[in-house]
Amino acid sequence: MEGIEYLYELCEALPRCGPGDNEFTKRAFYAIPKPPKHP
Repeated sequence: MEGIEYLYELCEALPRCGPGDNEFTKRAFYAIPKPPKHP
């Protein structure tokens, strides 16, 4: 599985309540850990 696929799997069962806002999107984005340089 690649990056966005993890996010999709995590969120696909959640109810869709609306688009959210920019601040929430930024917080969610920065919560994603960076991948290692040499996996």
